[in-house]
Formats: sequence, structure tokens, C-alpha cells
Amino acid sequence: MESIVKAATQEKIICIITSIALAVTYFVAGFAVCVGVPYVTQFLSEQNSVYESTPFTEQQINELAMATRDYTVGSHNLDALMSEISKANAEANTQYAQASQEELLTDVPDEYTLNESAIAHLDDVNELVSTLYFPMFGVVAIAAFCFMAMFKMFGTKPVGKALFYSGVAVLIAFAVISICALVGFSGFFAGIHALFFQPGTWVFPVDSLLISMYPQSFWMGMGLCWLIVSCVLAALSIVFGRVILKRQTDSSK
Repeated sequence: MESIVKAATQEKIICIITSIALAVTYFVAGFAVCVGVPYVTQFLSEQNSVYESTPFTEQQINELAMATRDYTVGSHNLDALMSEISKANAEANTQYAQASQEELLTDVPDEYTLNESAIAHLDDVNELVSTLYFPMFGVVAIAAFCFMAMFKMFGTKPVGKALFYSGVAVLIAFAVISICALVGFSGFFAGIHALFFQPGTWVFPVDSLLISMYPQSFWMGMGLCWLIVSCVLAALSIVFGRVILKRQTDSSK
């Protein structure tokens, strides 16, 4: 009797751990798509980036948005980014077409360039994303290990429970997040930034190049992409979990 209770307790604990790890995995997957797939930035830039009030064409703004993305979550090559900015100014024949990299960083108005403050914020984002890589992969590895261990030790029923409850948890979490964002996206956006960045380091003029490339609508689209990817995975998890549990119920009759 004691061994049965012990086994049931172990099954419950590993099921809870697996459910949490899977839920975080679905959440991380949405983030990974937003950060790791360049086409997401390209598409959202083409749909949302503002060029009418800038010295640049739509194509140039989109190209600068992609170069900025590469600097932030890709190669992190400052020379390559500033070269693209210099090229855009030359193509647009602005008064800063011949400005040096140092001048673009310190002396040129931020409608034409990414100045030191903008670059510093991109560096902060790069550091944050880089710091998150290892924990995210760790959670995915834990989810996979627990999932396989649970299946081997206790069979398919707890697997079905973990799939079902992790999916439900993600849908509930995103429902709450979505409500908060819909009530006031600006405040929600500011609150998220306040959690990770120093006050004032992420606020820029509305006509700056950084905001022209990535206006609020861009980030709303990025959030929607994250929501769709994570919630689709969560919904599939619920469906597979329900199927497994139903088969277990039917086979026990």
C-alpha cells in the first residue's frame, strides 16, 4: 500500500513538473519565432514601419529595420549596421550622406540615424536575449526529459494530463496578457520594458529612426505573432492530451 501511494505521489509530482515545463516551452516557442525568424520582422516592417515622415523611402526603412534586427539579435556587428545607415543616407542624398560612423553616432539628428542612445538600448536588448538563451533551452530540455521519463515510468495517462493542463495554462496566461494589452497597450508595453531596462533608456522621440522602423503597431504585430504561435501549440497540446485521456478511459471500461 505504501509503495502504491509513493508511486502515485511521484507520478503527480513529475506530471506537475512536466506540465509547467511544457507550458513554458510553448511560451518560449512563440518568443523564438519572433526573435529567430527574420521574415517576421521583414513582414511586420513592410506592414507597419513609417517612412512618410522620414528622409528615406519605404524600401530603405525596411532594409534598415532588417539591419537593425540583425544587430540586435543576430550578428551584433555595429560596423555593418552603421554602414547600412550611411548607405541609406547616401541613397536618399541627405545632408549627412558623407558623415562618418562617429558623426552618425554622436552628431547627426536621430531622424537620420541610430545614435548612441539607440545603440545602447539595442545592446541592452541583445544582452537580455543572449542571457535568456540558455535558460530557455534548459526548460525545453527539462520538458523533453520529464516527458519521456514520465511515459516510461507511468505510461500514457499522465502524459495526456501533462499535455492537457500545460495547454490550458498557456491559453489562460495569454488570455490574461491579451486583456491587459487590449486595455492599454502603451501602458502594458511600458510595464514590460520597465521590468528589464533602466528608466529612460528605451524612450525615444516619435520621429526618430528607431521608432519609425518599429512603431507601436509593429510591436502589436510582434505580440500577435507570439500569441498565435504559442496558442496554436497550446491548443494542439490540449487536443492530443484529450485524445490520450479518452483512449485511456475507453480502454479501462
